[in-house]
Amino acid sequence: MFDTITGPAERRMILSAVRARYDARAAGRPVLPAVYTALEDYRCGILAPVLASLIALVEACAPATAPPENESRLLALLEDGEVTEGAALSSALRGAIHSARIMIAMALDTSGAGRHPLRFAVTG
Repeated sequence: MFDTITGPAERRMILSAVRARYDARAAGRPVLPAVYTALEDYRCGILAPVLASLIALVEACAPATAPPENESRLLALLEDGEVTEGAALSSALRGAIHSARIMIAMALDTSGAGRHPLRFAVTG
């Protein structure tokens, strides 16, 4: 069900969200609008709260000094779901990963079946 996360376009989308969050924090700007804008390039802005929260939780479990560390860690977690951190937040991280994987799969569903309420055009 979650094989869509490992494709190159999906990886670029997730990396874009991580970088947008990192850049916004470094510049002292609000994170969520920056992540939303990055994800909306892929028509997946609806995932902004999910990914912004997951990235924050990944950072809380094992702080990184630069985006590449978080990028690699987040992609690995989303692809295999294995949480190896022994932090007290690891249980929360497992739940967040599972939820994010479901939300990403739903948002990226291109079957045209129209079953998923997350696929809609943003106007305005």
